[in-house]
Parts: sequence; structure tokens; C-alpha cells
Amino acid sequence: MIERFVMDAMTKNPVMVGADWDAEAMANEARQRGVRHLIVTDGVHLLGVVARVDLALARGGAKVAEFIECAPVTIEEDAKLEQASTLMDEWDVDCLPVLNREGLLVGVLTRGDVRRSSLPERPPEPIACAACGDCAALLRENAYAVGFCEECWSRARASVWPDDDGYIVLGGGD
Repeated sequence: MIERFVMDAMTKNPVMVGADWDAEAMANEARQRGVRHLIVTDGVHLLGVVARVDLALARGGAKVAEFIECAPVTIEEDAKLEQASTLMDEWDVDCLPVLNREGLLVGVLTRGDVRRSSLPERPPEPIACAACGDCAALLRENAYAVGFCEECWSRARASVWPDDDGYIVLGGGD
């Protein structure tokens, strides 16, 4: 198994905000940038991490600092990913600010970063249709999806209806 390190999986240049910035505006900024966590600093020092979902509750000029729940749990960039995952589980956090050996912020590591970096280097190719076992050309949404041949996929689409949530149910288990 290949050892993977935080520095290889982390997001460099995380979105940083000031503790005295408007929380409602920062929730909107996080949503527009597509990030779930913002790193809070005083311009020099790391103060904490706030989640976009928490900031979404902000009203009436609330400041970002009001949404910092605890001192930041950090990890060094040369730590192993396994250590980072364990740390996230122990502290029940979804993201870790990443520091270099001098203690300076160099990135952020999220659970998503850990999951993505834990995928195999090259996904295994399906060898046959998941429904009929035929080795014909397979249709897949992405490299990690289950493969179906065109005939099985067409047959399934013609014979099933979406459930109330819009999902197509195959198999009909309990």
C-alpha cells in the first residue's frame, strides 16, 4: 500500500476570513466559492475554523468569531493521511488546518480530500455487465460506477419508474 501524506491531499490556499468580518456575508462567499469550511485568522494567527452551514444561521451583523466553536485542531503537512483521518474522528471535525514545521498555515484538509486521495491510482475496469455478465461495451457514468451493457441499460430504463424521490429502484428489496 502506498503511504499518502497530508501535503499530497490537502487543499492549498484555503479561503481565509477575519474574525471580525460579517458572518452572513461570509456564508454567501463560501457558498459562491463552493467551500464548506472557512479558516479564521486575525491576519497572522490561526483562530479557528467555521462551517458554512453554521454561518448560514447568522443574522443582524453577527461576526465570524461568534461561530468558532473551539480551538482549532491542526495537523502538520508531513503527517500521514491515516493520522489525519484518525484525528478527525477523535475530535469529530470535518476539516483540519494544515501547518508547516514553522507553524504557518499552508492548507486545509477535509474528509473529502482524504476520501479522494484514498481512491486507487487507477480505478479497476469492470470486466462485464453487472446485470447479464456480457463483456460488450459498457456504459458508465464515471470510472468508479458499476457498468452495464447498452442492452441491459435500455431494458432497465424501459421497465422501471422513478420512486417518489426521483430515484430508479433496481431489485425492489425491503
